[in-house]
Amino acid sequence: SLGAMFTVAQEHGNFLGFTAWWSPDLTQASVLVIVLGTACNSLLSYTASQDVVQRYLTTPTEKLARRAIWLNVWISVPGSVIFYAVGTAFFVFYRQQPERLDPTIATDAIFPLFILRELPAGVAGLVIAGIMAASQSTLSSSLNSVATAPDSTSRRSTAMYPRPKPGRAPNLH
Repeated sequence: SLGAMFTVAQEHGNFLGFTAWWSPDLTQASVLVIVLGTACNSLLSYTASQDVVQRYLTTPTEKLARRAIWLNVWISVPGSVIFYAVGTAFFVFYRQQPERLDPTIATDAIFPLFILRELPAGVAGLVIAGIMAASQSTLSSSLNSVATAPDSTSRRSTAMYPRPKPGRAPNLH
């Protein structure tokens, strides 16, 4: 059960106890540290990632861009919770069945290992297909935003600075 999973994780120090959830001590694992870390990480992508910035720059209005940013913020909260829950579930699974995990395996190979060894063939295929579809969708949207940005940028600049009519001096004020 879900409660048993969190109990096992907490007993082994891999899940926050209730007292540590909002600890102001930033050197200890707490929800506050997770929230601040996620906010800083998101701020980096919202301000410096070319494809993300271009997506917002190519929206027709500032209001729609603001709405898209806030929608992404609210969608990322449950996404983060799901990722932490999956990691906790893997920890508990392999803690209770250590013989199923090779101790020399890299930590980023645990999820593929679980898919190959523990899931039935049909389910494993569906999970792999889902991962491939999500990867393709992410790459496709990134390429589309990169291709769209120069077009929308050139349209905005020509609207702001139209070409002068033949025989007239440009109006630059």
